[in-house]
Amino acid sequence: QDKLVKMVEDFTGKTKTSVSRGDIAENYIEKICEIEFPNDTVIRSSGTAHEADLQLRGDDFPNIMIESKNYTSTIQLKEIDKFKYDMTRTNTNYGVFFSFNSKISGKKNMDIEQFNGNKYILYISDIGFNQDIIVMAINMLKTLSKISSVKNTYINRSIVKDKISTIIYNLNKLPELISILSKTRTTLIEEERSIRTSMDNIHMAYITTESAMKQIIQDIERDIHS
Repeated sequence: QDKLVKMVEDFTGKTKTSVSRGDIAENYIEKICEIEFPNDTVIRSSGTAHEADLQLRGDDFPNIMIESKNYTSTIQLKEIDKFKYDMTRTNTNYGVFFSFNSKISGKKNMDIEQFNGNKYILYISDIGFNQDIIVMAINMLKTLSKISSVKNTYINRSIVKDKISTIIYNLNKLPELISILSKTRTTLIEEERSIRTSMDNIHMAYITTESAMKQIIQDIERDIHS
């Protein structure tokens, strides 16, 4: 990402940097939504005043606003207030606020907020360009919106927080997979080294035997000649 932004800077000048970073994030999420949610409609609305970057629309869930920030510094509260205003203005009850490279002021890495009675924002911060987390967050909000719509009631905050805690707990176990894979790779490298050593020994034995056989044949030829 940094190399790409640097290249864009060289062509367009430093004043375009923040716009370039924003476009990279929006394009990334838009492409993920198109691939992972082919039955839904992705609307790019970043160029429209008082609207978020993207909107995800489907037949079986309410509209979801998606805001993405690719800042290198902490996201300030004014950005959150603007997103809330956009949701209120467009009468959207569900939104996801992604921050790719920094924290969101006053929010945990994964947090949810209820405001104005029936509106919900899921905050996901400092995730890098992690496709799995983006898909998980959108799926989570889609599910919550379906539950709320079917029951026509508010989502219990404690239940949501409990589910988020469970998700975070399971996400924290993912590094164990990397550890297991690393151990397997170490074993593979050691066995590969052992096999290579064995092959080298076999090759050396073959060369030694071949040399000895040639010497024996030469000795026999010399004796017979004599």
